[in-house]
This record gives sequence, structure tokens and C-alpha cells, in this order.
Amino acid sequence: MVSTDEGRSDDGRPRRSGRSRLLRWLLVAGGLASVGGAVAGVAFYLVFVRDLPNIDSVEDYQPQLASLVLDRNGRRVGEFYHERRRLVPLTEVPQHVVRAFIAAEDSHFYEHSGIDYPSILRAAWANLRAGGEIVQGASTITQQTVKGLLLSPERKLRRKVREILLARDIEQRLTKQEILYLYLNQIYFGSGAYGIREAARSYYGKEVADLTVGEAAQLAGLPKAPSAYSPRRNPERAERRRRYVLSRMLDEGFITKQLYDEAVAERPKLSDQPWLEAYSDAAYFSEQVRRYLFDKLGSDVVLEGGLVIETTLDSKLQSAAVSALRKGLQDLDHRQGYRGPERHVDSKDIPATLVSLAEQNQLAGVPAVDVGAE
Repeated sequence: MVSTDEGRSDDGRPRRSGRSRLLRWLLVAGGLASVGGAVAGVAFYLVFVRDLPNIDSVEDYQPQLASLVLDRNGRRVGEFYHERRRLVPLTEVPQHVVRAFIAAEDSHFYEHSGIDYPSILRAAWANLRAGGEIVQGASTITQQTVKGLLLSPERKLRRKVREILLARDIEQRLTKQEILYLYLNQIYFGSGAYGIREAARSYYGKEVADLTVGEAAQLAGLPKAPSAYSPRRNPERAERRRRYVLSRMLDEGFITKQLYDEAVAERPKLSDQPWLEAYSDAAYFSEQVRRYLFDKLGSDVVLEGGLVIETTLDSKLQSAAVSALRKGLQDLDHRQGYRGPERHVDSKDIPATLVSLAEQNQLAGVPAVDVGAE
């Protein structure tokens, strides 16, 4: 029986138009998308966000600092540390030093909010063209600070995402100057030096305030790969890296062409670290100081607390005593010690040589010696 009602089918059920069917599927799809989005959000939270490090520790920056051992005249004769670092306020870091690091590591530092998205795209394209090999990075100074303070250095997607999240958080809580202070005091420069102050002393034997433009450029080239660009281990590669940083400073307008030419022409001279002799001469004394302080204060306080330890040692007298003892032992060795064989005798000549020596020393009855066949 055919119904006269156009809104119902032959069996009396409501007839659904194409429009209502489309609306139903859109609602279903929207519901599924919402559920999928919720699931993805939960997964993202569990994998990347749930156990993010607390950035309160960044605001209360208390890094590991080396403890110094001083003699009675205030001369340094030893150090105790896990990380050889001394803090330096940003106000004591010359502007050309700061600009060298910005030019080398993050030229848009003052413009971005923790993440430099154009640089990420450029790096991704460069790495894609290299067949997936990491040939170019895009980490900002803020990201590097996060990695050094809060995360492990492993190269994994999870760590990278967490680094981005934390970098944005830190940019909201700290000023650019505060981030630079953390970065310059935290990063590793190779040769056991942590932070810009220790790097200046380790490589050039001077304070940060005395660094030249050329020296600053060389230090700014180290954080990317401290061993590969070490001026002690790879001087020519380090020099190419230094010139690259200088060219970036020139391109960014941080230095003039004249200053650039002067810095390129004057290759930095590395320090021979003269304080190491005083350290060596006082090594036994410093070891006794270390044992005493470990017992009284604990190892963590001594190795990380940045103590200044004043002692009764006179380093000049100590060096004189060490020199005198060394000379005395050398003289004694020359008088009584074994100086090595006077000559070598071929095996076939040994019998005749023994007879000759016996005659020279007026010895009688020297037995014949059978040295065997050749």
C-alpha cells in the first residue's frame, strides 16, 4: 500500500532526506575526531609533558662550581671540582663577546620567543637534501640553555619536543639577559672548562673582560663541537671556525670591516697555563687538604660548592723545595745509580771479552764461557 504522506515510506517509517543523512555522518565524524583528538592529546601529555623538569631550578640557578685552594699569599695552588666553572655576571661580559655568541649560535635571539621556526625549516630542508643526515641544526640559545640545564643531550624526538616546550616556558619567565647569563655560564667549552669565565682563563689565561674580538670569536665557535673545534687539538679547523664566526659578526653588523680584518689577521695565542706548575708542586699538600675537607664537609660541598680554601702553604717556598729535592735526587742518581751498559758485546765475542776484562782487572781463573751456537 502506498502512503500519501511524502515524509514516510511504504512501511510507515520516516523517510530520511540526503541532507539529514549528511548531517548525521558529519556529527559522527565530528564525534570521532573529538575522541581521536582527545586520545592524541592524552598520548602527547603522557609522552612529552607529564614528567617535564621543573623550571623553578632555572630561576634559582645554582650550578656546580670549582673550589679553589689558595696559599698564604692568595695564589691559587689547586682546585677541586666535578665541573671546572666560575660564575661571571653578564655585566662583566663585554658586548663584543655576547655578540660573537649570538652571531655564531642564534642571530635572531632577540626576536624569537624561544623557537626560531624559519631556522627549523631551513635546517630540515638542508638535512633532507643530505639524505636525512644531520648537517645543520636550528637550536636557539634558549633551547641550548634548556638542554644544558634540564635535559639530557641525547638526539631523540622526545627530547627535542620537550626542549621546545621548556624553551617557550623559560622565555615567558626570564628576560633575554637572564637567559644569556645562564647560557654563558653553563655551556661546555672543551679542555675541562665550563662557562665563559673558565674558558677565557683556560685558553688565554685572562678574564672575560680582557678578551679581544678574535678570542671571543674563537670561544663562540666551540660550543657547537668543543673537541672538533678545539684550538689545541685541531688548530686549523678551529681557525676556520673562528673566521666563520667573525664573518657572521660582520654580516650582522656587530663589527666593522676594519675590525674584522684586524681580527682575522691576529690569530689568538693560547695560554701555556703557567699555574699548572704551582698545582703540580703543591699536589701532595692539596691532596691532604682535600682529604681533610671531605671528612669535615663531605665530597659534594667540596667538589661542587665553589669554596675558597685558604691554607698556610707558601707556594714560592714549596716550588723551591720541590726543585731542590728534584736536583738532589738527580745528583744522587748520577753518583750512585745505574747509568746503563757501557757497551754491547756480540755473543761470539763474549769469551774473548771476558778474558780481556779479567786481565784488565787482574782476575785469575776466569772460566771459559760456552755461549752456544749462532
